[in-house]
Amino acid sequence: MADEKKNDPKKNASNSIILIIMGVILALLLVENFLQTKMARISFSYQLEHLVNLDLVQPEESRKTASSNNLVTFSGKFREQETEEGKNRFKYLELLDESHELQMQEKRLDEELALSKRRVVDAANLYLKISGEPIPASGFRVFDEIFDTPDHQNHIIITHTPEKSFASLKDIEHSVSKLNSENIQNQEHATQLSDNVRDLQILLKNLRSPLLGIGNEAIKQELRQLDAAIAHLPVDKSAAGQVLSTVKETVQSLKSIVAQLGEEKDHLRLRQLRSVRRYKETVDDVVQLTQKIEDNKAKFEKVQQAVGQAVWFFNNQELST
Repeated sequence: MADEKKNDPKKNASNSIILIIMGVILALLLVENFLQTKMARISFSYQLEHLVNLDLVQPEESRKTASSNNLVTFSGKFREQETEEGKNRFKYLELLDESHELQMQEKRLDEELALSKRRVVDAANLYLKISGEPIPASGFRVFDEIFDTPDHQNHIIITHTPEKSFASLKDIEHSVSKLNSENIQNQEHATQLSDNVRDLQILLKNLRSPLLGIGNEAIKQELRQLDAAIAHLPVDKSAAGQVLSTVKETVQSLKSIVAQLGEEKDHLRLRQLRSVRRYKETVDDVVQLTQKIEDNKAKFEKVQQAVGQAVWFFNNQELST
């Protein structure tokens, strides 16, 4: 009877189930412990250099084992928490990278500033050719000295009258003022009127040219209408009076446009030109970038003191801060 109880199959099955459950629980605990352990694999030495530079590994737990083919296997443990030294080093590298980025931006903006400045000078010279007005003794100030900075002379002042290559608005106005409805009937003044029409067409072409680059849509539309009116003037001698009237009206309209372009506001002229607007934007960008560089420099010098004695590893070399 005792032997039958000892060999009870139900009891043996229960014991087996308990053992299986315990085994499963133990396996789950091992898996959980494995998953909670932070693991990382280093494939190249420069990756390890970054970990050491940022003080993220425990030096006393770091190992390196020589293997075949002149290879070395590294092993170690991460720190549980970031150190103050590691934070300072990361901030140092972050500001150093920002400094390099700002230097590249500065180089790009310096090149853009120089190019924009040349375009403004070219546009200003063309404007002076169109207007025909004499340059003041102090120069034609497109950008005043107020835009200068310690590192950049941003002012643009035209001091020399550009060489004349076509009749200016002042020349045409002076020529047209000698004409009236009576004297245009003779051949000499009729030819003069015809020359004025041709000169106006050339002047309008220059006003609408990309070199001048007027960006104001209202002015561009008015110039298109004036150009069309001059282009469609009648050629019949009997319409000379109508032609003269249109020419005089066009001259007055152009005087208003030229005066509007040359008006000084906020220490600059020719604000309606695209090149001037772009140059102003670039100057503002340079000023803002200069401030960012100064801020970066102040922060960099401060954090540099905290890591002044640090040794860095880069490309298998030891470097000081």
